[in-house]
This record gives sequence, structure tokens and C-alpha cells, in this order.
Amino acid sequence: MILTIVSSSIRKERKSHKVAQLLYKVAESKGINVKLVDLQSIDLPEYGKELSEEDLQLKAQLESDLNETDKFIFVSPEYNGFFTSALKSFTDYFSNGPFKNKRIGVATATTGAMGGMRAAQMMQLQILGLFGLTMPNVLLTGLIDQKIDNDIKVLDPVYESKVNDFIDQVIA
Repeated sequence: MILTIVSSSIRKERKSHKVAQLLYKVAESKGINVKLVDLQSIDLPEYGKELSEEDLQLKAQLESDLNETDKFIFVSPEYNGFFTSALKSFTDYFSNGPFKNKRIGVATATTGAMGGMRAAQMMQLQILGLFGLTMPNVLLTGLIDQKIDNDIKVLDPVYESKVNDFIDQVIA
């Protein structure tokens, strides 16, 4: 089984990427074949723009990798009640197949207390539009600086348990 985690924040000082890194680390420790797609390092133009030959090659390689994936986790911060535009563009590029009938977990992260609840709900709607199988349980990470440090060490044992349970639910 292959699990692909999509880290969707492209900001320089992004905090949600720590959640993606932690999920990767926990999944790997469970013996899962896990990949991390970091949208900050993928240079596809915004969806709808004309693609160069290089862009088309990158898209084809990504699509091949996504098609091989069995399950996904989308990770995003919350921006004004929504997930990142980078994730929206990414899912638009690959809306015709790689996510269809595949379980997709949702994880969010914010510095605020609510943990990105509205962004999580919007991601679940997006997953349904991709014909993916959204999970009812999401991983909300509020007050992220109190949960994970910069070395991707968990600071809160209750949160650590939630992360482990979330990974188990995604791979079930």
C-alpha cells in the first residue's frame, strides 16, 4: 500500500507543513510506504494557465505517481475559512482520476484554537467532487506551536495519540 501526503502550504514560514512531516514520520514508523508531495516545491502554474513542455512532463510524472497511490492525506492551513489555493489548483489538475474511489484523510493546522475546522469541511467537499472517499474524522491541529516543535517532536501526548489514531483510520 502507498500513502501519499499532500502538504499544501506554499508560504515561507508555513506551520502546517510540520503536520505533514509528522504524519509522514508516524506512517513510516508503522511500516507504510509513504510519499510526501510538497506543493511548495512543485512548480506547476496555477490551474488554467498554459503549460510548457516541462510543465506537461512534470504533470505526467505526478499523475503517474498519484495513480499508484492507494490512499491520501491532504494537509492545509486555514486561510479565511478555506484551504490553500495551491491545493485547489493541484486537485483541479488531477481531477479526472487519481483520487477516484480512494480514501482521503484531511488534516489542518492553525495557530488558533479551532484548528482549521472550516478548511477541513471545505476539503471534504472538494474530495467528494473528486469522487474520492472522504473520512468523517479529520485531524484538526489548533495551537500548533504547543503541539509540534520545529524538530517535528510532539509536545502534547494527547495530540500524539490523535495523530496515531488518524493514521490508523486512513490506512484501515
